[in-house]
Amino acid sequence: LSKRAECFSAMAQPPKYKFVDNLRPPCSGCGRPPILTGIEPEEPKFDLRTYYCAHCEAIETVIAPI
Repeated sequence: LSKRAECFSAMAQPPKYKFVDNLRPPCSGCGRPPILTGIEPEEPKFDLRTYYCAHCEAIETVIAPI
């Protein structure tokens, strides 16, 4: 499977979130700045943010304060 297919198949499983306090955390795969692709409310005063790294095609979801 390609990295992209692996990422999408991994999304079918419950995601593991990490808490971040900066607006644009580096990609955990390659360290480059990812692209913010989605924001949804999670809990009061927190958002669930989804980032996509165009360099290594990783998708990462994090919880961030608003």
